[in-house]
Amino acid sequence: MGLGASGGFERMNSTQRGKRGVWLWIFGCLVLANGAFFGFSRLSGEDQARPARRSLNANRIVLLPAPPAGPAPATAPTPPKAAPAVACLQWGPFSGPDVAKAQAVLATLRLAANATPLQTARPIGYWVYLPPAASLAAAQGEVATLQAKGITQYEVLRPAGPWQYAVSLGVLSTQDRARRLLRQVRAQGVATAKMGQRVVPSGPTRFLIAGAGAVQLAALKQASRPFSGAVALPAPCATAPSVGK
Repeated sequence: MGLGASGGFERMNSTQRGKRGVWLWIFGCLVLANGAFFGFSRLSGEDQARPARRSLNANRIVLLPAPPAGPAPATAPTPPKAAPAVACLQWGPFSGPDVAKAQAVLATLRLAANATPLQTARPIGYWVYLPPAASLAAAQGEVATLQAKGITQYEVLRPAGPWQYAVSLGVLSTQDRARRLLRQVRAQGVATAKMGQRVVPSGPTRFLIAGAGAVQLAALKQASRPFSGAVALPAPCATAPSVGK
């Protein structure tokens, strides 16, 4: 009886130890599983938290104001507008003795130096000449030089105009004859002699006046009263052709 009870007690202890070992093993497995799950959850949580932290950090970004702009570059001053060109005037027409009277009016108004006579030119041949001298006395000095060189045919042009005080040495019908005369007088020592087409004015005379404005226009309108048909008007500033006389 004693032995049987003792054997039964040992078998019971053995069975209990076996069950406890099973429970310990199960408990250990659960602990390991929980640890693995906890680690996995922690890693997943960090991965999910990183974008959130990034977004939170993004919210913390503060945009700094732009640095104050430096002084604006100096703007070059606008150059003043050029003054409008002074207009030209045309005054006329004049014929016969009125041409000289009109020239006297221009001299009185101090416009003679800027006045150019405009006329229709009619060619009459070719001439050999000395360019206009500064005065009648200078032209007469050139005549004395011609006489000293044996040249006796000449004419001093005295009428007012671009050819006043020029000295004509001859007017010829053809260019070839004019060239021969030019070679002759140069051979005689007249180096300043020239040759050109000779033209004479044809028709009435008008004056182109440069450097004139409203004041001069009013003065010329007033001066036009004694002349029949003469008017003063603004005109393009064109170079007038020179007309020989």
